[in-house]
Amino acid sequence: MNNLVLILHVVTALLFIGPVTVAVSLFPRIGKAALAATPASPSHGGLQVLLAISRTYALLSLLVPALGLGIMFIEPAYFQQPRFHAAIALSVVAWLVLLLLVVPAQRKFAQAIGAGDPDMDPVTAADATVNTTALLKKVTIGGGVFNLLWLISAVLMVIH
Repeated sequence: MNNLVLILHVVTALLFIGPVTVAVSLFPRIGKAALAATPASPSHGGLQVLLAISRTYALLSLLVPALGLGIMFIEPAYFQQPRFHAAIALSVVAWLVLLLLVVPAQRKFAQAIGAGDPDMDPVTAADATVNTTALLKKVTIGGGVFNLLWLISAVLMVIH
């Protein structure tokens, strides 16, 4: 049972954290291109795709620390190793940074430049005056923090 949960833990980390890491890393670059482009440009579509990946995989990536906790309950010896506690805590913090900081800033940026999802709220007057450069910086910094936290968590998992 422990091996099955461990395999699921590693596979979900690869499948769910990998794509969201790439999406949050690419968003600022595509966002800069979209600022200078017309609303029908491919960069606007690219932003929509990256935002959709970030939103979807932000929720799916919560399975990674959840499965990590499952492993700790199946194999009590893991409870004696503080590195696993730290890795799970960092994973949860990374998830919170992604869900509460990065994704909302991505959404607001996309809406402000007219590349938002039509199914989301329409741009309000307050959103129309948003400083897109500041939002892009917020996405960049938040994405970097998210990626760094996951990297540290992964290193903690494999060191002895």
